[in-house]
Amino acid sequence: MVQPKSNPDNKLVGMKDICRYLKISESTALAWKREYAMPIRKIKGIWVTTRPRLDTWFAAYCAGEE
Repeated sequence: MVQPKSNPDNKLVGMKDICRYLKISESTALAWKREYAMPIRKIKGIWVTTRPRLDTWFAAYCAGEE
C-alpha cells in the first residue's frame, strides 16, 4: 500500500489520503464504510483513521471476515 509522505505517525487524514493508501475511489471508500464498517470516521468534517486499523480491517475484509 502507498505510504503518505506527510504523516509518519500512521495517521491518514482526509479522504484523499485514505483512498490513495487503499488505491480505491472515494465512492468505494464511502460504500465500504457504509456496507462493511470500514474503520474511518469524521472529526470536525475531516475523515481520519490509522494505517494499522485499516490494514487489520482490510485483511479481515479480504478474508471474508468483515
